[in-house]
Amino acid sequence: MKNKYFRFLASAIILIMFSAESKSEVKESFENKSRNVYIAGCWQFISTNISSTSPIEGKYSVNTSALSSLNKPCTLVTPWYHTDEAGVVTFKTKLSNYSSKGSQIVEVTLVQPQNATGSNLLTYTYKSAAVADLSVNIPAGTYYLIFNWYGEGTNYSAYLDEVVFAGEYFSDITSGKGGSCSALPEKETVKDDDKDGVPNDVDAFPASPDVSFVNYYPAGNVFSSIGFEDLWPSKGDYDFNDIVVDFNLAFLTDKDNNISRIDAKVVLRAVGASFRNGFAFQLMGIKPESVIEVSGNHLVHDIMKLNANGTEAGEKWLTVGVFDNCFDILKHPGVGIGINTEPDKPFVTPDTLEVSVVFKQNGVFGGGLPVKYSDLIANSKFFNPFIFVNGVRGKEVHLADNAPTDHVDPAFLGKGDDTSNPALGRYYKTEKNLPWALSLPQSFDYPIERVIISDAYLNFVSWGLSKGAKNQDWFMDKAGNRNTNKIMPHK
Repeated sequence: MKNKYFRFLASAIILIMFSAESKSEVKESFENKSRNVYIAGCWQFISTNISSTSPIEGKYSVNTSALSSLNKPCTLVTPWYHTDEAGVVTFKTKLSNYSSKGSQIVEVTLVQPQNATGSNLLTYTYKSAAVADLSVNIPAGTYYLIFNWYGEGTNYSAYLDEVVFAGEYFSDITSGKGGSCSALPEKETVKDDDKDGVPNDVDAFPASPDVSFVNYYPAGNVFSSIGFEDLWPSKGDYDFNDIVVDFNLAFLTDKDNNISRIDAKVVLRAVGASFRNGFAFQLMGIKPESVIEVSGNHLVHDIMKLNANGTEAGEKWLTVGVFDNCFDILKHPGVGIGINTEPDKPFVTPDTLEVSVVFKQNGVFGGGLPVKYSDLIANSKFFNPFIFVNGVRGKEVHLADNAPTDHVDPAFLGKGDDTSNPALGRYYKTEKNLPWALSLPQSFDYPIERVIISDAYLNFVSWGLSKGAKNQDWFMDKAGNRNTNKIMPHK
């Protein structure tokens, strides 16, 4: 019990004594007037003390006895410290007074586990009573310093203050009283090849300082699906296979959680219509000028007008076009209504587009505007995918209650079967709350061409009418959910 108490007390002392300026340095200002506090923290005082008389800064400084001997020094020994890289220790010192008749010197000695006798880093002869700002270079590793003051010809004393150590405090405060505190075990060398502050073993991209971590939406190698109806604002055949895309988003972030790049994999699986539909997505809350460049998409018909960085022009929020004509991506097999929506027609292998949106390059953010990943995903509707129908940019189809982009033609809203009301934040829903687009957390086994979705998925209507409160697993392959004869075989 006594040992536990000492550990707690010693830890508290160290927290009081030392203020970490950053991960790589520790500053000591000697503002606790009790020398015993510092002794408990593994400092050693030999003919030195903590004094409030003429401090260099603050209320207290280290003060030596009178410097009257060139053989017997006044000494201050620091605790152990450890730095992973070579660094500098800085400090301020002065004399209580100065006379050219005397000679006063301070020596700084470096001690390391592999060099117990120490090596001299600095011998400084005081030239006046003014404050001197001094420094010594420290090699990587574990170390402590010995300050020795010598003098003759006067009875002047010296002061020390504002010592800034390279690295971190590294004394084992559980070893006992000051003077017997040992160094902690040597730390394993931490490799950080790209010098971004993130060790290789946790850095997803150890060779790139712009990228340290990756987060996926919806997850790892998991793809979500979206099925669209393209006859909005009319319901149409309601088979949700006019455009079917699977997608996975990878958010690559730097050490500070800023987005460096977004890699979007978009798989066009089915085109159950004759319309030349395009697909795009908007990221809510991100300004388009924060992007450096967009690549990997297929926009060749001049339907979306682009900024120089590849984002869509005239939009408040970042909008990225993926393709502007679905038949450029999947080639029609020559028979049938669409592509991959009729079991007896030729199957066309789905195509994957890999779209990259770059926000940070060579340490520079697009437009000088870093985007926090955590800020983006705080909005549950940050990902706003949509199609634009048959080459008409203003005819957009979004997920239920996702707002359209600035390019939508408002003449379509609230017409036909659509009950959109921007004033209420209501979009893309029928009077019975049924949508024109469905997003699922797995690959969508969509209905066969011209099969209404409620005939293929028996609990779909119940889910829609309840505003999603009931039958939340309506799309899953469970008993009572599906009529498999009405669903396109998954290839």
